[in-house]
Amino acid sequence: MTESAAAEPVPTDPPGGDAPGMEACEIAPRDPMGPPRLSMFLTDGSLARLCEAIAPSLGVRLELRDEQGKLIVPAEGDTPWQAVESPEPEGARSIDLTTRGVRIGALLVAPDHSARHDTDDDEREARVAAALAWLARAVGELADNVLELRHRVREVEALLRLTGLITRTGDIDAIIREALDMALEVLELEKGSIVLFPDVNAVTDATSNGALASESETGLTLSASRGLSRSWLESPQPLSRDRVFDRRAADGEIVVSEDVEHDDRIMIPERAASEGVRSVINAGLLVYGRSLGVLRCYGSAPRVFTPEERRLVRSIAQQTAAAIEQARLMQARERETRAQQQLQVAGAVQSRMLPASQPDLGVDITARYQ
Repeated sequence: MTESAAAEPVPTDPPGGDAPGMEACEIAPRDPMGPPRLSMFLTDGSLARLCEAIAPSLGVRLELRDEQGKLIVPAEGDTPWQAVESPEPEGARSIDLTTRGVRIGALLVAPDHSARHDTDDDEREARVAAALAWLARAVGELADNVLELRHRVREVEALLRLTGLITRTGDIDAIIREALDMALEVLELEKGSIVLFPDVNAVTDATSNGALASESETGLTLSASRGLSRSWLESPQPLSRDRVFDRRAADGEIVVSEDVEHDDRIMIPERAASEGVRSVINAGLLVYGRSLGVLRCYGSAPRVFTPEERRLVRSIAQQTAAAIEQARLMQARERETRAQQQLQVAGAVQSRMLPASQPDLGVDITARYQ
């Protein structure tokens, strides 16, 4: 952004603190829907029309720009706004629009030399810039709310899909495959797996789980996988030292490695690099205080997982565990029903093999059949 060399610094901070829009932007955690963009929050073009409407009365040029520096202008028809290439005004000051630390656009204010001014230009621009800083803060808060709402909607959609699968089928393998696909989809990842612990009915915590007592993964059952090589899946060697990832996940933590290459907990960084695993998020499949297994998702690049992503992975893992438990109970009831039916059939066959009445053998005997 350019700025007039002769202009004095403009105090644009709102009263009581710095304006969020004036702070330097940092790289924010990756959103599952992609990086935030100004176009995600523009609906009826009212913000662009606001800038166009108030600029003449303020005696300045006021422009709305997106994250690529394109000018947002009002338009007619089905699309109420459009982004066009346009050079920035000379001497423009920029008030950034941010959400979650990501710059999604800016408001530019510049002198309008064609307008008449009754006050000093610098004073007028300072007042305008301060007002715009408040406006930028409001826009950022609105964008935060929109993103949070979208995350909530995605979470509800994912859980509804799992719930629907439970009602449609008691197939545990189908439930696990659907859960893994769902987790990878919402995180926009390509690699992952779900492993189950043995003797889950006897497992009350990670320390009592025999599969976790071992330093290798030989006791685990691979139930579903996506995007991982056979050598990776068949290797008994765990990704983390002392299997800390599985242990913590089994205890209810959401375990994350943002960059495998620089994580001291990783035991096999070379194999992870050759497999294309650079980031990890794991969640335990917990139900009634018992750990059934672990949901493992992998990224091919370093990744900061947002609190919303962690919450969503936890919800998917919990719902998956509940679905597995319910499916197992359904299968147990079906086995019990079949066993009872077989006993009834056996009893009917046995009764048909016995005489309907006591035979006459010429002697008095006592008989009992129950």
